Amino acid sequence: GESLVGLVTDIALGFLFVSSMLLAADAVFFFPLFEMRISGWEVAAGLCYIPLTVLLLVPGGEGVVRRYGAIGWLLGLTAMASPFVGAAGKIVAGWLGLSMQFVGFAGTWLSRSAVRRGRAVTGLLVALLVFAALKSANFSMHPLSNNPWAVPFIAVVQAACALYQLWEAGAEAARGGSPPPHAHRRGGGGAPFASVSVMLGAFLVGAGFYLSSPTTLCRFTGVPTMPWQGGVPLALAAGTILGNTRLMASGVVTVAAVAGAVLMCFAPPVPAYAGGVVFLAVLAGSVHQTAEALQHCSPLALVAGLTLLSVSGFASVWTVAYNFVPLGWVLRESIEGVLVGLAVAFGAARFLSPHRPAGVSRGFRLRLAVVLLALLVVAAPVAYQRHSFHARPREGANAEAGRLVPAGQFSSLVWTTHFGYDNEGECNFHGALQLLRDAGTPDVIGLIETDMARPFMGNRDMVEFLGEHLQYHVEYGPRTREDTWGVAVLSRYPIERARTILLPSPEGERAPLIDATININGTRVDFLVTHFGLWEDETDRNEQTTTTTDLIREEKQNVPVIFMGYITAPPYRHYNYKKFLDAGLQDSLPKQSHLAKTWYGHDRWCEYIFYRNVELLDFARLSVGKLSDTEWQKGTWSLPPVQ
Repeated sequence: GESLVGLVTDIALGFLFVSSMLLAADAVFFFPLFEMRISGWEVAAGLCYIPLTVLLLVPGGEGVVRRYGAIGWLLGLTAMASPFVGAAGKIVAGWLGLSMQFVGFAGTWLSRSAVRRGRAVTGLLVALLVFAALKSANFSMHPLSNNPWAVPFIAVVQAACALYQLWEAGAEAARGGSPPPHAHRRGGGGAPFASVSVMLGAFLVGAGFYLSSPTTLCRFTGVPTMPWQGGVPLALAAGTILGNTRLMASGVVTVAAVAGAVLMCFAPPVPAYAGGVVFLAVLAGSVHQTAEALQHCSPLALVAGLTLLSVSGFASVWTVAYNFVPLGWVLRESIEGVLVGLAVAFGAARFLSPHRPAGVSRGFRLRLAVVLLALLVVAAPVAYQRHSFHARPREGANAEAGRLVPAGQFSSLVWTTHFGYDNEGECNFHGALQLLRDAGTPDVIGLIETDMARPFMGNRDMVEFLGEHLQYHVEYGPRTREDTWGVAVLSRYPIERARTILLPSPEGERAPLIDATININGTRVDFLVTHFGLWEDETDRNEQTTTTTDLIREEKQNVPVIFMGYITAPPYRHYNYKKFLDAGLQDSLPKQSHLAKTWYGHDRWCEYIFYRNVELLDFARLSVGKLSDTEWQKGTWSLPPVQ
């Protein structure tokens, strides 16, 4: 019924479901990211629907799911083992657990009690709000990341909640009830079936892509994470409270949602973010309508909706990883088209679905208000913690923060982060922070492969984490909707000007470049951080090199400039390498140097540091194979005399 205990159990199990979705997606795409090809593990994303599909297809299976589906929540606790096993074990544990949780999810959504269905939907929305708040408190990392001590406690609580729901389903079965409206037409099909499938799939895409992580929409649209990330929890809260109202079911709101999605994908940063918030609020508010419409069609619409989630997830991979997947050209650099297409289908599904939420009692609304108020009390310290952490004074402009560094000297480092994973597929933001500190906490840091604001990477944000922990100024680089792998600049000193340039990429992956001017004790130094294309795409690399060196030659003749990034070419003899020398830059390991005659100089392929109008005092390289399969390079510099 409408008991507060029942709502709490739905929130706890909803948290398990959302948590497992992101853990499973993050785990399955670790291997293809590192191997740069289809690994075979991706099949797990398709096999996970088999248990629920089989149960719903066999005679009497729907009744079994309704009565005993809560057992799926118990078996689904295997997903909580993910933090304790290796990379391959994460996939097995995560996707096996998620496949069982789909059964538990279906058990409540197929309940014959409208009150219980409404409570389950509300619990899922509140669970998303809790998850988003905890993710924000953990600097965009999964709440269980680096907190394995919490797993046993969460598992015990969720097991107790699953047993409660198993008891509740038994009590409902003992009371009996009317058969669902679709009982005599299990074949489904038609507008209701399609509507339910699309609305459910769209909500789960919104939950997995954006609602579960407050910073992801910021990175997608290009607004700063602070304070803008507060818009996503507000969208969730609005959808939760208004979900059972006539306003949320109106055609005007449907049109506003589709328009919001279009703005999110094509408008400048602030309007895009505002449009995204509206779209996500309507997605959250439509779940009640979806749950009620499900009662009027085949329960297989649940499977179809979950399948749409997987298809959309793979589509988001194809838009950026098109160079490494079959038929990648079909969705190349088109995440906007994928999301707008989903939004249009969602809008059409709402119009075609004649069923509206059944509503809940005033008493239940009062209890929901109490729960949301309690969440606000919990979320307020999180918001204060993040704001105070972000608002600490930045180091650098007038002092060296106690560092014993001669006047006029500074350091810079470039590192390819490989998306913040260690070699076991664990999120390793703290390891990255320690790596930078072990390197002397360079004054300017160029990071490559940084855009992790994607569901298949766990919707993480290493740039925000490092910027706030180092108290550095940050330039994030291209928006996620630009479909690049990302570059970023972090600086102890103020970044006076920064722009992101998308370099020519006619054949391969889109290459970003950040051109940033940093004021180092009164002297402006220009930094270029970039990631050129693959070795196989020669045309791309040639055009990217030409565009970059032309920019240096035409705009940076009389200013200090340091280039840090990938040029994907061997040193000294390759024509693209020579273009940088022809533009007046010097290599940090020149051909005539002693080290250039050893492996230290010749064994370079991707990362380079070039410079002009500054003096190189020292240069270092270090392999960080235990953290990722890359290296960092660091230069120590002296500023030119003030004229």
